[in-house]
Amino acid sequence: MSIPAVADREATHEYHEYVGVYDHYVGDPCYVIPNDRWSEFCEKLFACETYEKYGGGVVHWEVNGKTHQIGVQSSPGGDGTWSFDMQDDEGNDIELCVDAGLLADVPMECVCPKADVSDSGAVFHDEPSLETFEQDGGIVELNGQRNKEYLENLCEECGNHDFHLEFCEATGSDVCWMCWQEEDEEE
Repeated sequence: MSIPAVADREATHEYHEYVGVYDHYVGDPCYVIPNDRWSEFCEKLFACETYEKYGGGVVHWEVNGKTHQIGVQSSPGGDGTWSFDMQDDEGNDIELCVDAGLLADVPMECVCPKADVSDSGAVFHDEPSLETFEQDGGIVELNGQRNKEYLENLCEECGNHDFHLEFCEATGSDVCWMCWQEEDEEE
């Protein structure tokens, strides 16, 4: 059995039950794009002018005769989970699971009706802001808030990010090597 050409595939599907309730899904698109169209999605992403240079782009995605824009970015460090000290509009703590090395803002009309959006990403009424950065071991910023892994590794003295913070007796805080101070020896 051969895989049908992109032009022969159905670009229609039933809508997810959240359509009309929420407008956006944020997470790895591999969890919400229909399996039979995943290779088509990847082809469109890899064809984006910005993909090779910046690791992301806008995929123009047709569903039920309407073209939607899906903003896609590479997940810093590839696969894993990005956690946030915030909740989505459904009231769930936000953990963005990543399995294809991507994060995206997907309009709910594009979400496969069988997708379990609550377990793999977050849902929002309004269009979210999503940015990823490779520096400092990887940062994901969602609606202006950085991921927990980044926030939990900030020097208490200077505010710089460092995965190797150490408790400093002299300052009484977790600090980076730049802020480290030796204790004054009493005479």
